[in-house]
This record gives sequence, C-alpha cells and structure tokens, in this order.
Amino acid sequence: MIRKGDKTTCPHCGEMTIVKQVTEMDGWTKKGEILTCALCGKKIADVQPEAEQTEKNDKLSALSALLGGETFEKPTVSLNQEDRRFCKDCKFAIRNAFVIRCELTDKVVEAMDDCKKFVKRENL
Repeated sequence: MIRKGDKTTCPHCGEMTIVKQVTEMDGWTKKGEILTCALCGKKIADVQPEAEQTEKNDKLSALSALLGGETFEKPTVSLNQEDRRFCKDCKFAIRNAFVIRCELTDKVVEAMDDCKKFVKRENL
C-alpha cells in the first residue's frame, strides 16, 4: 500500500520519486484525493480512506509513546470580567489603522497586552 511521503519508482517516468497527495478537482467540485509523482505529476494511485485514518492513529500513538502516556483532553480557560484587563478594552487605548497606542504611557501596545492601570472602556 502506497502512502503520501513514501519513496517509490514512478511507473510513468521511471524515476525514483516521493509520492504526494493531491486533491482531484472537476471545476470547483472536489472529486477526491489521489497520489501523484512529485516529478511528473501523473497519478500513481487513489488514496485509501482507511489509510488516512491509520496514518492519523499512527501519529497519535507515536506521540503518546514519546510523552509516555495517554492523550489528554484540551484544557479550557475561562476568564471572568476581573481577569480581562486587555489593552484593546481599555479607556486609554488610542486606536488607528496601524497601531494601538496607550494614552498614559505614550507607547505602542498590542491588543492583548495588559497593565495595572487598566480602566474599562464604557462603550463596550
């Protein structure tokens, strides 16, 4: 079974090549995925759906083996109104098309910066 990234000899050009996965299109409609030669671009094989799934499982199992355990759930972060002290929401933030400048410090700030002098803007 050939998978993307495998080294093989192309049946069309006869050269040693790497197989790449390409989306086959019919106008603006996706027909499917095919495996092609990286050199000549001709079709070598169709992509097997179970091959994609096993590749994903192989990567996850390799990662869990590297980290030495099971995969964990993604952590969730919830900020209450007291913790949201971002410069983009501050009364002293002066916005224009290119930068956000702090009126108090007269410095360029990023939208997600925070400071101790934060005052919430009224028209949020």
